[in-house]
Formats: sequence, C-alpha cells, structure tokens
Amino acid sequence: MNERYTPTQQETTTNPEINATKEILNNIRESTGYQSYEMLANDGGAHRDEFIADKTKNPPLDYPLLRDENKMNEHSSDIKNLLSAIDTIRDNEAESVAEVITPSLGYKAAEMYYVKTLATLNEKVAQKADSEEVAEFADLARELGERLYGRIDQETVDSVHREVWQNIDSKSRTEKAQNIYNELRDGFVWQSNDGSAEYQISGLPRPNEAKPLPTFEDEALYWAGEIVMEDYANIEDCVQTFWNNKVEMNGEDWEANPTEIAEAFEDVLQLIDPEGEAGISIKIDQNGKSLAWSTPEMAVKVGKERASIKSPEVLFQKILHELVIHGGRAIEGLKSDLPILGTGLYTETDPSDYLTFEEGFATVLETAISGKKQKWTPAFLSKYIGLNVAEKGGDFRAAYETGWRYRVLMQLKDDQDPSDEFINKQKRLAYNSCIRIYRGTPTNISEDYPEVKPITFPKDQAYLKGKLLAIDYLKSLHESDDKSSFRDIFKAKYDPTMPKQKEIFNTYSKS
Repeated sequence: MNERYTPTQQETTTNPEINATKEILNNIRESTGYQSYEMLANDGGAHRDEFIADKTKNPPLDYPLLRDENKMNEHSSDIKNLLSAIDTIRDNEAESVAEVITPSLGYKAAEMYYVKTLATLNEKVAQKADSEEVAEFADLARELGERLYGRIDQETVDSVHREVWQNIDSKSRTEKAQNIYNELRDGFVWQSNDGSAEYQISGLPRPNEAKPLPTFEDEALYWAGEIVMEDYANIEDCVQTFWNNKVEMNGEDWEANPTEIAEAFEDVLQLIDPEGEAGISIKIDQNGKSLAWSTPEMAVKVGKERASIKSPEVLFQKILHELVIHGGRAIEGLKSDLPILGTGLYTETDPSDYLTFEEGFATVLETAISGKKQKWTPAFLSKYIGLNVAEKGGDFRAAYETGWRYRVLMQLKDDQDPSDEFINKQKRLAYNSCIRIYRGTPTNISEDYPEVKPITFPKDQAYLKGKLLAIDYLKSLHESDDKSSFRDIFKAKYDPTMPKQKEIFNTYSKS
C-alpha cells in the first residue's frame, strides 16, 4: 500500500496547458461523474415487513434499472466513449499528462462494466441458469467490486468488533437482553415463520487483541471545526435566518420537511453563487430517502421521503456536507486545469479513489462543528460488520440477524428491558443497512445456488475507512497548524493523504 501524504513532505508544481484534452473531458463529464450506486435502485422497502416476520429467508430484490436494456446499452456506449477518449488523450498528450488523466476514465469504464456484470448475474439467477455459469458471473462481480472499492481490512474489522463488545459489556442486562446477548455471542439457529427452513447463524467474533478506534474528541477535530465555522460563518448565518423566519411563521415546534430543506439549500446557493455561474441546482428526488450530491447532474438531490430536520445546527451540517464539500469540491475542481479534479480523481494506486476520503471527511466535519460528543454508533459500524459477515460466507439473513442484535444491545441503557417496539426499530435499521451492502446482487443466490458464496456491493466500506483516514489526516495537519493544507481539501475532488493525488492537485489546481 502506498505511503500516505503528510504535510511535511515537499512538493513542486508545474502547470502544462491541456486545452484540447479539457474539451474532451468536458464532453464526457456525465460519464466521468458516473456513480454505480445510482443504478442499483430496488424495491427493498416492499419486502421488509415480510422478511422481518421471518416469512422469507432473504428478500427477493428487483432492480428495474439493471433490467432496462436501454440503460445497459447506454453503458456499453459510454464505455466505448471513455476508452476512445483514453486513446485520443494518449495519442495527443505527453505521457506525463496522459498518465494523470486516463486512470480516472478507466475507473469509470470499469464501474460501468461492473454494473453490467451485476445485471447479467441477476438475469442468470432469475433464469435459473446452471450453477457453473452463475458461479462464473458471481466470481467476476466479486472480483470487479473488490478491484474498484477494495476489500475490508481485518485489522479494522477487529477494531470494530472490539468497539461493539466494549460497548455491550459495559452495561448490566435484564434477562431478555441477556438472551439476545447469548445469541449474539454464541450464534443460534434461525427458523422460518412456518418452521419449514432452518439456518445456522454464527456469533459475532470477539478478538483477543485489537487496536481501539480513534476518538471523535481529538483536539484536531475541534481545530478543524473552528476553521470551518470561521470560513463559512456567512452560510451558518443564512441557515439561522432561514430557520428563524420559518419558526416565526409556523411556531416553535416547526421542523424542516424535504421541500423546506431544499428551500434552505436554495437560499445558501443564492448566497454563494448569486449569478448561477457554477451551474448547480437543488432537486427534489421523488423516490429518494436521503440527501445526496450528484456530480453528473451538478445537483444536490433532496429525497422526498427523507425524515425532517429538527434544528438549524443539523441543517447547517447537512449543507456543509452536501453543498460545500461534495458540491464545492466539484465546482472548484472543474475550474482547474484538470476537469477530472471536479468529477473525481482516480489514480493507479492502492487505494485508487478520492471518494473514500471525501465521504469520511464530510462526515467527520459534521461532528467537528456539531459541538456534541460523538461515539462510534451502529450507524457508523454496521456496514463494515455486515461486509465481514458476507466475506465469511454469510447471506443477507445472516448479516441482518447479527445486525439487529448488536444494535439493540449497543443502544440499551443499564438494566433497560428492550420492548418489542424498541427491537422492531433496530430490526428495520438493520434491514436497511443490509439493503445497502447487498444491493445490486441477487440476494437469494444462496437459496438457489448454495455452493455460490453470496456477493455484496462493497462500496459502503468507504464510510468507515474514510472517517479513519480523515481523522488521521486532520491530526497531522493540526500538529503543524497547517490551515492552508486544510483549506486545500475543499478545492478539488482528490485524496490529500495519497502522495500521487496530492502531487496532481498541486500541479493542476488554481490555488
């Protein structure tokens, strides 16, 4: 693995002209900003209640976009365009320039091919193809996913398991909670609702030795938070004014629904880009349940079904995350001499992507400006634990059964008896987490093809990995009070902890 960048390293900068290549890249911006997860929309919500009631072993997810022939043909066309752009750039640019640009295009072509492979795998399973053919595509999908997004790291897995058990073991338990504890520790046999199926669920591993996860209370986070609050005070004021006006009109109990969240984003966008020069928009995603940035669309998408926001502080955090970090890095990077710094830099390194760091950095900064003590919660840990269950051969059901148990035990207080309502809430959260890590895959593959190891969509490991990267990097910046390098993070979509990506940023940015 490549040595990671620290602010003490020396760098040189040059600034070659690549105008012709910039035009090529601008013409394929939608492809260079492609995100594979957007193709994996599914009907998971429709199967949740039946699954939680133990009526099915695994939810039979359907992926309309993967079944869409036109979409898959578009992917084939986009792959050809990306590969053609790579050839053109290699033919017309100096090798030193081409080797900076082409890995990002190759990465996006590989992501599209990965999605096409998932589509084929789902089709083969639906058609009840022979096991050798299904195994071949499952292995290919697994290999591509790991090449693109990496594999989970055993040292980190051990640290995560250590965190879970430390939390659980620190509390006294009622008899009902102890029964859940015993099942989590020792494993148990799951039975379907009608008793027709049984399945052995393994216990959650307890490592003998493991490094602790870093604390969120490090001085470096407070240092970073102070810089953000200073640099973006105008945005905080804008959000507070918006909130105060809404409360004055609607009363003290007012909460921002999705339409009003979008309205707040619009106010901030008007503040930072009054002439609309950046080409950013705020959109309501009619089927979405979350906030998300889309580089191809240059838009913040507010899910119509997402929960309301209950305070101006949280609203400011979300605007910082989506509009300032994800969106702002896109805007600034597109202004550079290398437009890929706006759509996302990928390099022939290990790891290769900018996004792991960006996701972690955005989430860590939310904590840094919140003014609240933060702990490692199930929301931060669940996807990594679930991916480890799958790595050991567990399917959706196995990850879910493990997931809801540690969620319940981590959220309980001393001697608190978990009510059915409390347990059901954690079951729903565990189900949603499993949907994330198994999305795009035929979740019932272990039932029809027991000899084929279940596969996952491993991209979500980036959230925990990214937090660990961001915390370590902020510590290094804080030690030297390097505010300049901290502010550079906001200027392009790159990973400043990778020497290669840091060098590219220094060469092509217009800092």
